[in-house]
Amino acid sequence: MLGYERNYMKKIKCIKTGWYILSSVFLIFGIMHLLGIPIWKKFEGWQEPNTVTGIIYLTIAFGIYKAVNYFCKTPATLKCISCKKVFNELLTKDNKCPDCKGKLIDVNEYYKEPSKNQ
Repeated sequence: MLGYERNYMKKIKCIKTGWYILSSVFLIFGIMHLLGIPIWKKFEGWQEPNTVTGIIYLTIAFGIYKAVNYFCKTPATLKCISCKKVFNELLTKDNKCPDCKGKLIDVNEYYKEPSKNQ
């Protein structure tokens, strides 16, 4: 099931900035709780600092950060062998060039130096 979710996340545009902001808010709240600084919440008023709550906030911040880095990876860049154009992995079908229908390979493989033994 996890592999299916990962492939689904590759197909949609993943905006990392918003998730990083949310993660940083939880991180700041967690640090403030651990330092003993009270936090104002809209419907609850001033919240007294608590070590357990600070650890929970830090765990949520770390979990969001790790989930974003796992699911929102940048797609691979592919290069066509025949027409030498570079394409995003999400814009191609069946590893065929959209322009000339040639074979696509990874950019790192294309610019890889030949081994000294050959």
